[in-house]
Amino acid sequence: MGNIFKTINTYYENFESFKEILYVKNKLLWLLIIGLILFFYSFYWYFNKNAFPYFTSISQNQRLIFSILTEIFVLYIWSLLLKEREKIIIKKLNKLFGVSESSYYKLKKMWFVKCVSSDQTKYLEIAEKIDKTLSLKEKYKSNFSFDSKQIGLLFFQPDSKARILTMFMGVCAAIIALSLASGSSIDNVFHFYKGMTFSSIIFLDFLISIFLMFAILIMKFTLIIIHELWILFLDKMDTKNSISKRKTRIFINQLLSFYNLPKSRIRITDKVE
Repeated sequence: MGNIFKTINTYYENFESFKEILYVKNKLLWLLIIGLILFFYSFYWYFNKNAFPYFTSISQNQRLIFSILTEIFVLYIWSLLLKEREKIIIKKLNKLFGVSESSYYKLKKMWFVKCVSSDQTKYLEIAEKIDKTLSLKEKYKSNFSFDSKQIGLLFFQPDSKARILTMFMGVCAAIIALSLASGSSIDNVFHFYKGMTFSSIIFLDFLISIFLMFAILIMKFTLIIIHELWILFLDKMDTKNSISKRKTRIFINQLLSFYNLPKSRIRITDKVE
């Protein structure tokens, strides 16, 4: 297998990294940033109609629809960025292998055959060896080693999850307490739905559901971009032989997707006789 961690990092750079589209002159990237700003501000506008002083007459439902439209715009730009990234990868791999293949899936499979092993029945064994190697290297790593993982731990410790959750619950409790102190009560909820028909309530709940679904996707993609920028910074410090659990997990998952069972002596068909 050669240096497997170098192979894993090379795979990530070729197929999973976003650094090919994260450059200043990329117009789509700037459109994405503008879309994200509009989305977060429209979310604020939904709760505060005075956020846009010249559009205070617009109803809250209309403001919610505008937020959803900004979400759709952000997701559309993101899909264009993904397509641009895929085209760059296909062009780069075609040049690397000296072929003319338009299928992203086939090029990825070709990369594993050429760079990992041509025998796909051994992929499960390779995945197990990688997992064991990673566990052993982590177990017996020098106490004086210092890499990107240690830098990350300076900002976040796994043991601090419970404390962060406790702090979050405390903030929520504080917000509720302040809301009650300012005169908010359950009557505000009933007042919100006052005068609405059953169909309008269903429509509003549908819009809120769509908004939340798109918002979760946008937050996920935003975190991906932030993480990629963080990786670009840390890669300046690490070498090709550095270990990343996330990259290894992605590599093993893809490796197993190409795994084939050894050919059986009896031909297996879909028909049951």
